[in-house]
Amino acid sequence: MWRLATSRPILLLVPLFWYFGWMQAYPGTYLATYFTVRSRALGSFLSAVVGTLATWLAGVLVDLPWVGSRRKRAVATFALVTALNSATWIWAVYIQNEYRRTRPVLDWSDQRAFGRGFGLYMLERISLGTVENYIYWCIGNLSDAPGDQIRYSSLLRGIETAGVAVGFGVQAVPTALIVTAGINMAFWFVALPFSYYATVQVVRKFSSIEEKQRRERGDAVLVSA
Repeated sequence: MWRLATSRPILLLVPLFWYFGWMQAYPGTYLATYFTVRSRALGSFLSAVVGTLATWLAGVLVDLPWVGSRRKRAVATFALVTALNSATWIWAVYIQNEYRRTRPVLDWSDQRAFGRGFGLYMLERISLGTVENYIYWCIGNLSDAPGDQIRYSSLLRGIETAGVAVGFGVQAVPTALIVTAGINMAFWFVALPFSYYATVQVVRKFSSIEEKQRRERGDAVLVSA
């Protein structure tokens, strides 16, 4: 465990693990603060739907051969996750800055106001699903044995749980949602460059595997000749 905990890939992913845990406190509080009961019920239902679709999409992008190169799929998926999360938190800070003054109670009867606020909640749930899947994909590809993968997952769950506990604790003080949204955005942009370098580690591993496969095919051709 100590060997894996101090390995470069895990150290690079720790900020993303923490962000993934910390951010979970915000969406539910946001929904409960600004939406009517029936709107919250709709949000709870759709969060499961969009979360499932987001997780499926992230898995499709990295695993199915829509592009022949695994390296290109990895980079494209990382770019998508980056764009979604960055847009989500920039929009969240913007919306929260408005809502702290107006203090709306949003219901779908007012489609214009409801759509802006509810769309943010859906983006948060989508971002959460894509980040979770991407993290597990990273640690799955960085591990060299089933035992290592279990230990990587344990480290993820431990760090994530710590982030969840602190995040909910801070939110329960209570803390102004504009502050929470700002902290979420800060954690995301801190985690982003480290996550990029973790992705680079995975891509390098793919390159090594592909090079080994090419050599093996070349050796097989020579033997058959």
